[in-house]
Amino acid sequence: MTNYKKEFNDSDLYETVSSVSELDLITFEGIGYANVIGYGVSSFILYKNDPRLFPNRGKDAIWALWFLTQKKTFGCQEDSEFLMVKIDDCLTEHNFYFPYYLYAWYAFNIYKMLKEKAEQMDVYIDPDYRYVIVDAYMNFIANLHRDTIDQLSKPIPNNGLGWRHG
Repeated sequence: MTNYKKEFNDSDLYETVSSVSELDLITFEGIGYANVIGYGVSSFILYKNDPRLFPNRGKDAIWALWFLTQKKTFGCQEDSEFLMVKIDDCLTEHNFYFPYYLYAWYAFNIYKMLKEKAEQMDVYIDPDYRYVIVDAYMNFIANLHRDTIDQLSKPIPNNGLGWRHG
């Protein structure tokens, strides 16, 4: 992480990144610890350490991507790269295996779109807090759809043969 922070210490350099490979977060794929600390917690620690460079890839952020893409399937068997449909459990979850480097690329592009809109309104977004803005936006999107997320996240009793109570 220290080398990464040194490489992108200059905010202007970070702003010029134009591909997922230039963002160079693929090396962070080992940040999760199987069955102990997942990508969500690991990314939160990175985000808290430096919100200028590391987006927070939490559950709501992944759900927000699903809504922001208008629920497109992108040819995935389970309906979306952002969701995991668990047919045996009759529920849907965010894809907690979603790669951090890919989420970071999407978050970076969302940041650039938000920054562009902010500039059109003469609002300044401090690049030291770029992913604080993205995190707030992703939480906002998820909260707009909280009822849907809650409904899809609840298991249906009796393998979908019974009515959902509660």
